[in-house]
Amino acid sequence: MFVRTSGGTTVAHRPGTLNVSVFDAWTDDGRDVRKSFEGFCRRLVAVLRSAGIDADLGWVPFSHCDGRFNLAVAGRKIGGTASLVRRRGTTIAMLAHASIWIEGDVTVDLQAVERFERDMGLGVAYDRRAHASICDVVTMPEARAVR
Repeated sequence: MFVRTSGGTTVAHRPGTLNVSVFDAWTDDGRDVRKSFEGFCRRLVAVLRSAGIDADLGWVPFSHCDGRFNLAVAGRKIGGTASLVRRRGTTIAMLAHASIWIEGDVTVDLQAVERFERDMGLGVAYDRRAHASICDVVTMPEARAVR
């Protein structure tokens, strides 16, 4: 088990999951760190849309590790994002990360997450229908981006 300091809850990593990380550092110029993180997330959405997948950012009720910067398609979570920000003097640094389900059985991942979180004493109630891999959503007509 590894604990990440970038926030969020339990995430399964396995073949079929794409992990994307970006590091950025800048001299404090008043830039809104949240906007920088949102820019990272919006770039991911743009890449998915360029591949014909109608992705967006937002909450997905009953999904695990739910957050306003989920990567979602047709109301289903296909990926999560997180960031870690540190300041040293006038330098701000941000590590932004995303885990995106490309293929594989998302249900198996959710079962593992639920087992682990229950063992940790957490109450969990995730809806498997709130989650999908990209391979799952490409067959859904409502998931195709308008070109």
